[in-house]
Amino acid sequence: MAGSKAVEVVRSWKIKLIDALIADPDCILQYTDMHSIITWREYRRIKAISDPSLQIRDLLDCVIGKGQSFCLRFLEVLKQEDVQSTYPKLSFVKEVKLEEQKNEVAGNTLTLLDPPDYDLPVSSKQKVITVDGLTLNGPLHDNKAGELFVEEAFQIIMDEVVKKGCNVKEKVCEWKDPEMLRDLLDLELGDSNEPHEKLLQLCRDVARFSVKTNHPRFFNQLFAGLDHHALVGRFLSDSLNTSQYTYEVGPVFVLMEEVVLTKLRAIIGWNSGDGIFCPGGSISTMYAMNLARYRAFPEVKVRGLWSLPRLALFTSQECHYSVKKSACFLGIGLENVLLVDVDDRGIMIVEDLVKKIEKAKSEGIFPFMVSATSGSTVFGAFDPLDEIADVCQKYQLWFHVDNLLKQCHSANATYLFQQDKFYDISYDTGDKSIQCGRKVDCLKLWLMWKARGTRGLEERVDRAFTYTRYLVDEMKKREGFQLLLEVSKSAFPQFVNICFWYIPPSLRGQQGQEGYEEKLSKVAPIVKERMIKKGSMMVGYQPRGSQVNFFRMVVISPQITREDLDFFLDEIESLASDLTTQIDLLIFYLPFFWAVAPMATFEYREKKQNTNPHLFCFFSRYPNVAIGATAHLPSCLPACGKVIPDGGSQESWERGVLSSEQRFSRGMAKWGGSLMEEVSRTLKISKPNYVISSTVKP
Repeated sequence: MAGSKAVEVVRSWKIKLIDALIADPDCILQYTDMHSIITWREYRRIKAISDPSLQIRDLLDCVIGKGQSFCLRFLEVLKQEDVQSTYPKLSFVKEVKLEEQKNEVAGNTLTLLDPPDYDLPVSSKQKVITVDGLTLNGPLHDNKAGELFVEEAFQIIMDEVVKKGCNVKEKVCEWKDPEMLRDLLDLELGDSNEPHEKLLQLCRDVARFSVKTNHPRFFNQLFAGLDHHALVGRFLSDSLNTSQYTYEVGPVFVLMEEVVLTKLRAIIGWNSGDGIFCPGGSISTMYAMNLARYRAFPEVKVRGLWSLPRLALFTSQECHYSVKKSACFLGIGLENVLLVDVDDRGIMIVEDLVKKIEKAKSEGIFPFMVSATSGSTVFGAFDPLDEIADVCQKYQLWFHVDNLLKQCHSANATYLFQQDKFYDISYDTGDKSIQCGRKVDCLKLWLMWKARGTRGLEERVDRAFTYTRYLVDEMKKREGFQLLLEVSKSAFPQFVNICFWYIPPSLRGQQGQEGYEEKLSKVAPIVKERMIKKGSMMVGYQPRGSQVNFFRMVVISPQITREDLDFFLDEIESLASDLTTQIDLLIFYLPFFWAVAPMATFEYREKKQNTNPHLFCFFSRYPNVAIGATAHLPSCLPACGKVIPDGGSQESWERGVLSSEQRFSRGMAKWGGSLMEEVSRTLKISKPNYVISSTVKP
């Protein structure tokens, strides 16, 4: 250990102290309170924490934050015989020797800790060198303090992300609206540095309020779950903080990437070829499009776009958005991305592809590429690659899976890629990439592959497909779940994407009736909002063409169990059980103040409501009539079909003088006449079914 201040000693022993004191948190709290190391208020706050390890951690943070003298007193307490007998693991503290040492630089006498193996600071007699007011002795930052921060931050990652994130008893997310989250987090950047403990708390807050994509019940994206070996690979590559554009700066990773790419090529049946790891699918698509254009017109690299005819590429209607984005960036243009029809399963229709190629050629357009989809983002659809390959061969079109990567991106930057290096420059990969400097992505996959083996990775894929079939079978057994694949008369999805509608009890038997589709489209958004605010799970939804909002469940995480899939079905049913989608009218009765912005003062609530886009969105989508303090909601008035002022004043709202029933009655009286008669005339509904909502929980 380096340094000699009590604060540094307590901080450096923090993990050991937690391990020793966790045996009886109450006892050490009482000792620190008795010796006035912590205040009564601090004692009560720490005492209220349920987790013993968190109690000790907060106690230590509190003592460290108080400074040198409090840390010294704390260590003196730990050395007492009765404390030592209570906590046998504290024996290491007895070796600490407390003594007075002279600080010659400052000219002050400081109380310092000097354990036997504790390094003393650099001699104060060493000459201090300064230039322009900056001291050049030693590193800029304290390495020991940095190492301690890394250790404690890694412990937070283990506790809050790796362990809690994979625990089904924990929430998938702790949802907060943007304004509230901004208030909870200290995001602003200042001129001065933050203390050690504050930085650790920020790390905890980041983990707490982030979505846990490694949670077994995160079904929202095409990525999910946690592979511990891959995570270590990311830690290791980021710690080494290198790039792999040349063998010189990334020798291990250049060789590693080539091994992984060779193995991947062998799996798909290629004996030779080239490749590169990309930061994402969009960049990969852009590479493919640029290669296709370069193959057809190599001169584009030197002469530019003006030398080209009008080009056209073909892709399915279910293609990834990156195809269109790449066409924009490369100057091809959206009008020249020709979409090929798909069947009801989302699979490209080859006959339509041929038809569109012929049409483009007849109009003088030069077809140069077909981008097929293997596992579309919504349905998980696979285009018929063999048939498309035959079409590409017939018309001499570039097929997206080709791999001719060399030369078309190359700029031969001599300051990076010298030809006279002392090693084989064919290992320098930076000239194959538009990025040059690339983060090391291969280590994650390589380490995971080493840990699992090819058979283990194959088992993971097989398991995902098995769970997909299980979930589909279970959905077919339950009333209310309607699979989109039933519309296409398919037995199972092609991939691990399961698309379905959930039809709540109030809508069953109404298929084909007027307004049914509109009501069904509101189910998924409401259920999604409820599950996120509850934190129970996450699953995506979207419409497709004439098909209204449906859920897209992705069974991809290695953490998923059969119990998680059963929970998923039960939770969808539970969250949608009370949906009354048969209503023609929703009368939303305030108080808005407590429903939308439960803040401290009337003025603050009023301000928040008038600028709250979520409130406006609510009015746009749900209620036909609102009754409430409309003078305070100008931004929401245009969104609602009819607004009725209630009978209460600002003061009565604030003091809660009028009950909900009184306000509702006064509002109806002010409006005049029969409420239902007026609604019928306004909304042109002869006998409206209606719901009066007097509370909304945020």
